[in-house]
Amino acid sequence: MAALLLDSRSNAVRTGTDRSDRFLCKEDVMKAKKHLDLVEFRVAADNMALGTRIKLLILRSDQYLGEENVAMAMEKAQEASELVHQHGFKLEFDSAKKRLDNLAAMLRQENQDWWNSELRSSN
Repeated sequence: MAALLLDSRSNAVRTGTDRSDRFLCKEDVMKAKKHLDLVEFRVAADNMALGTRIKLLILRSDQYLGEENVAMAMEKAQEASELVHQHGFKLEFDSAKKRLDNLAAMLRQENQDWWNSELRSSN
């Protein structure tokens, strides 16, 4: 359910599309968050299959991105990427790297936008 609600956000991160193409309905993001919370509550992280844990972290990353919290999206994507690398999920290496690269670019852009607005306001 959460994957369906967050799909357009996930596609935007994978492809690095323009920020305006990454819009999600806030209601969909909240529904996805509730679903992810329920999954985490019902299946303790220690008992969760590794592949499921990685997918959950990626969906959390998408959820945070839907909430416009790029830093937390990056943190969850990094956690997923670390698991991918530690456990040799070779098929996931490229997509994990691309996701991190795209999120890093978004974070740099956010920082640049903030810096530019600070410079304008100080003049």
